[in-house]
Amino acid sequence: MRQEYPRIKIVVHPECPREVVELADAHGSTSFIVKFCDEQPPGSVIAIGTEINLINRMAHRHPDKKIMELSGQTCPVCANMYRTTLNDLAYTLENLGEIKPVKVPEPVRSEALLALEKMLEIA
Repeated sequence: MRQEYPRIKIVVHPECPREVVELADAHGSTSFIVKFCDEQPPGSVIAIGTEINLINRMAHRHPDKKIMELSGQTCPVCANMYRTTLNDLAYTLENLGEIKPVKVPEPVRSEALLALEKMLEIA
């Protein structure tokens, strides 16, 4: 992307591979990426390392900027986001006390907690 667009700004989610995060101009939560795009001047070229719906939303929100997906694929999709529906969320909230909790074994639990805490800290 930098070869094709020398003045490009690259922003990614922190859960991207470490080498991608290190080469990006900025990294952060979804709200961070939205704010980053909002703050770039008209005419900016921005590549976003996340799923396609946020990229499309930012491109439509900022027609005065060239916003594209970083991966070079035509449709980076987070399959897990599509598995969770509004009905799933409503059911969970309405039955919170009755749903069996998911237990995550160590060290996955503590590493995931650390990642979540860092994302919230950045936001």
